[in-house]
Amino acid sequence: MLEVKAIGRLGKDATWKEIKDGKTYASFVMAVDPFRGANETMWIDCMYRTDNQKLVEYLKKGRQVYVSGRFTTSVDEFNDKVTARTTIWANDLELLGSMPD
Repeated sequence: MLEVKAIGRLGKDATWKEIKDGKTYASFVMAVDPFRGANETMWIDCMYRTDNQKLVEYLKKGRQVYVSGRFTTSVDEFNDKVTARTTIWANDLELLGSMPD
């Protein structure tokens, strides 16, 4: 198994999702800088398994978080444009810094 660790900022407020297997997740997208000094931002979808629906109140746009877990990639094709998507299925989540305004 391959594990990834990332620190980034949320690009929008998190949402609460229930997947078909009945498990509940906080779902959010975070921006990370993949390489020091790079002018490029990588957007990563994150799914954090939790029964605590109140957690999404703290996962607001601009909030810095640390996540670790396994990741998956998928490829989408729409209107002859191919894009790759990375998702972290987080086992650990830490809220960093203070709440954004």
